[in-house]
Amino acid sequence: MDLIFELPVEIGADSERSSTHSVYNLLKRAILEGHLPAGSKLPPTRLAGRHFRLSRNSMVSIYDRLTSEGLVTSRRGSGTFVARRTHPSAATQDQRFARSVYASAIRPLWSSAGVEEALQFWDDLPTNHRANDAIELRTGLGDTSLFPYDEFRRCMARTLRAMERAAPSTRSAHGNQGGSELRRAISDHVRLMRTLVCDPDDIIVTSGAQQAVDLLARVFVEPGQTVVAIEEPNYPPFLGIFRAAGAIIQPVPVDRDGMIVDKIPKDAKLVLVCPSNQYPLGVTMSVERRRQLYQFAKERHALIVEDDYDGEFRTAGEPLKAIYSQEASEQVFYLGTFSKCMIPTIRLGYLIAPAWAREALVLAKNCTDWNSSPIIQRATARFISEGYLSAHVARMRAVYRDRRAHVVRALAANFGSTLRPVVSNYGLHLTASGDPNIDWDAIAWEAGENGVSVHALTRYYMDEPLPGLLFGLGSESKERLVIAVERLAAIARNEGATLQVRF
Repeated sequence: MDLIFELPVEIGADSERSSTHSVYNLLKRAILEGHLPAGSKLPPTRLAGRHFRLSRNSMVSIYDRLTSEGLVTSRRGSGTFVARRTHPSAATQDQRFARSVYASAIRPLWSSAGVEEALQFWDDLPTNHRANDAIELRTGLGDTSLFPYDEFRRCMARTLRAMERAAPSTRSAHGNQGGSELRRAISDHVRLMRTLVCDPDDIIVTSGAQQAVDLLARVFVEPGQTVVAIEEPNYPPFLGIFRAAGAIIQPVPVDRDGMIVDKIPKDAKLVLVCPSNQYPLGVTMSVERRRQLYQFAKERHALIVEDDYDGEFRTAGEPLKAIYSQEASEQVFYLGTFSKCMIPTIRLGYLIAPAWAREALVLAKNCTDWNSSPIIQRATARFISEGYLSAHVARMRAVYRDRRAHVVRALAANFGSTLRPVVSNYGLHLTASGDPNIDWDAIAWEAGENGVSVHALTRYYMDEPLPGLLFGLGSESKERLVIAVERLAAIARNEGATLQVRF
């Protein structure tokens, strides 16, 4: 008698077929009876097969059958999860009737696998996240413990006192593209940090980069017609936006020089690119590729969306000139965010757009909200204009540079050529390409079981993924990052051993 999911499981000894049927019935019953709650992550088929003494193909067939019955869902690069569903006994008769009659009114795209998978990208807490020594290696997380809260608190207090003395404007919020103080501060910020010249009137303040991309999709995507070219690998939540808008998405491969322009479909009307710090690989787009991309857009009347992901955190070398420039600005939309260089809860970003598109983009923003919080905007403007942001970024550059160096050394000492860092001069994470003969998805899953939350590189691809892991540098000290690498190396060394899978 073995234990899995805290349930007794008898492994049939007569044949693999009977064992496969037994395991399928066990998992189905556990899901239907609520012993496996919605959102529970199932082990990878290879590891589950080891535990049940079944072949991987047998476990794949079990998972496929559960998927076809709507009991589990699969997210590429993330794993297989128990589907979210209402238990029949929890719903009233009226609720069940309404669900059966009215649910068809929901547009099918909002229940499609592509949109759900993309927008639930971060919904994957480590399996053993309650462990006292749990280590967070997921990307996109800055070190908020080092943020100058006292300085920002003073900016907030002064903003509130000023608003108390002078009542806020009562004019309509319609047409508001962001507070003038913040737009002036952003203009100064990008000139200082990114040597990018723009006028405050070119800027639209958004609730983060996600809303900026959503505005572009609302304004420029014609459902079923507009072709959007996006880097491969990429940031999946942006895919969710374009899928929801009805775009035809075409992935374009990336090499050491960035997006391969020759691979962009000729009919692409929007090209989404991270030239400074490609997410998640971290490579920088070469000067020649930038020139080629600009030329492609000019000849094809296409638009470029330049995502300056982590652009402030350059750790080495001189920055290359942004694609957005005075001569190219009529076809380039430049977006940035304060989620990484400040704190995520600020929920502020910005979109620098050509004059011909701003009115439509502001109208699109007004369809979802009138404006981002005026209090937060004014306090952030003070925080930038008084020099606190530039000082904080300078400090964090040194911190992340030191953490990156420690991870690189730890990878060399523990993995050798099995897991090699991708050269990058930017950002809050480090990507390492792995030996293709090793199942890095399985290693990431087992790492979660052992208190290390880490992403495998496969989850960022649409088609043919490269093997490897990503190491977020924002949530842990350099000492704990080294410990995480050592734990991962121990898991990789034991990759062929039988695992005791428990939930």
